[in-house]
Amino acid sequence: MPGQADGKDLLYLLRDRGDDIPIIIVSGWVDDDAT
Repeated sequence: MPGQADGKDLLYLLRDRGDDIPIIIVSGWVDDDAT
């Protein structure tokens, strides 16, 4: 299932790069929900 693999890869990439990137992405999701 490519969707699950992509999701896992994303999570690992985010953890790999540090805390700043996930925070930015989560903020983007919150902004989308609010609009």
